[in-house]
Amino acid sequence: PALQARLGHVEAARELFRKSARANPQNAATLVAWANLEEARGLGLERARALYAKAHKRHATNTRVFTAWAMAEARHGNATGATRLLQKATRAGGFAPGGITDAAVFSTLGEICWHHLEDADRAADAFRRSVNVDRGHAAAYYKWATME
Repeated sequence: PALQARLGHVEAARELFRKSARANPQNAATLVAWANLEEARGLGLERARALYAKAHKRHATNTRVFTAWAMAEARHGNATGATRLLQKATRAGGFAPGGITDAAVFSTLGEICWHHLEDADRAADAFRRSVNVDRGHAAAYYKWATME
């Protein structure tokens, strides 16, 4: 579906996402990717929120759901709501397939604090927490160094 979307075939991508969601209703990755499509090209944040909420309902501890949803909220001017989502993610103590852990949550929090809230101190704290959770989390080091 992502290739269809990149080629501009949004309706074809949506249909493939629908089929994927029906075939495996527990697959949070499908719902997150579909939400990303809707936010970027489709019906906007409202439809994306509904898909993120559905993914969260099925996978309450999947940190990928939280990080993607938070970034969407921040891109649409709701940085405060984004930080609330990330706080829920850290309390959930989640882990997503593919190795996305709380380190990614803290790294995303740092990015939102830096770019959207313009709070470098809070961003640095979030990046520090990210690398304390996972010393190998390259994205946090990169974002932190770029910010500094």
